[in-house]
Amino acid sequence: MGIIESSFPQAAVIITGDFNRLNISHLKCQFQLKQLINFPTRGEATLDLILTNLKHFYQVPTRLAPFGLSDHYTISLIPKERKKTISTKKTVTVRDMRSSKKQAFGRFLHSVEWIILESMSNIDMKATYFNDIIQIGLNTLMPTKSVKLHSNDAPWMTGHLKLLICQRQKALNEKNTHLFRFYRNKVNGERKLCREKYYQVKVKRLKNQNPKKWWNECKRLCGMCNPKKDILAKLLPEEAMTAKRGNDLKPKGT
Repeated sequence: MGIIESSFPQAAVIITGDFNRLNISHLKCQFQLKQLINFPTRGEATLDLILTNLKHFYQVPTRLAPFGLSDHYTISLIPKERKKTISTKKTVTVRDMRSSKKQAFGRFLHSVEWIILESMSNIDMKATYFNDIIQIGLNTLMPTKSVKLHSNDAPWMTGHLKLLICQRQKALNEKNTHLFRFYRNKVNGERKLCREKYYQVKVKRLKNQNPKKWWNECKRLCGMCNPKKDILAKLLPEEAMTAKRGNDLKPKGT
């Protein structure tokens, strides 16, 4: 199982068979598997089990008559009807909020001759001049850019990670084993970095502020619950955090 998990991260797993009296608690805990059979399969004993990480994709197992001369009941496991999901995309406008950009914007503001404002008697002219200066600095040093978000994307997904995944899949389709392994390792490493950045920026502070929400976010990072549908919450630091933070620097009334 460890080899399978390392070679095929997030792969679907189904383990079935006659487990007899084998203790499977460590297997379920380590690989986050669910045991689906809750009825006897031979006499009064539950020996035949189904372990999987796809519990939500299957109906409740049913017990049927033994097959042939077997003294074990037959188990029927039927997948649920697949619902067609509507995939939505949204484009938002954000600014580059990296520390280097903020520092450059600060130096720009420091270099402006603000004394000119004192010579203006009209308050509207002062506000217009101030807004123009801010906009010039923002558009020059921290220009806006459009980011496409997909409703089904993981919250830590970035454009660079998507590119690596595409390159990995292309190598797999072309049966280029060496290149596939190279990009597989790149994807795994980049995904870990993206999750770490997401945790540091959006989750870590919740541990003291809202422990319940912090724990829910941790479970989401570990793949233990369904992702949120809030598409604006899916921007990462390298993509200007969120559209809201990018707009916070935009003067009101513009």
